[in-house]
Amino acid sequence: MPQALTSGLVLNNDGSSRFLHIDVANVGDECRTLTLEVIDWGNSFFDSPTGPVGFLLNPVKDEYPPNTAKEFNVIVPYPTHYEVRLIASDHDEIDEDIVITSAVAVAAATGWEEGYTQFTKLYKKIQVKKLK
Repeated sequence: MPQALTSGLVLNNDGSSRFLHIDVANVGDECRTLTLEVIDWGNSFFDSPTGPVGFLLNPVKDEYPPNTAKEFNVIVPYPTHYEVRLIASDHDEIDEDIVITSAVAVAAATGWEEGYTQFTKLYKKIQVKKLK
């Protein structure tokens, strides 16, 4: 199973849809193939467990040459739980050469909201099966 970085589940509870901006970078010396997903976990209630209900950003598999970055933008509806997941598609490990940042704003080109910005060190490494 490939290794991935996950943001964990994040809840958009701010009263309206939000703009999620994601930067992914390869700061290493080797080309990497990575898959970015933004998973929609829906709006579960406390007494009824749920699994992923779809994608807010369908899986995007890209090659990242050395010292390159790409950015992605996603609308996160209110209220919903979401997860940002970055998967190693070329081999089984995510190493220190892979950098990811995600931040949320009220709209495009506005300032980031406190509490929603996540840097690489806040992401957790997990083993994953790809969602279908």
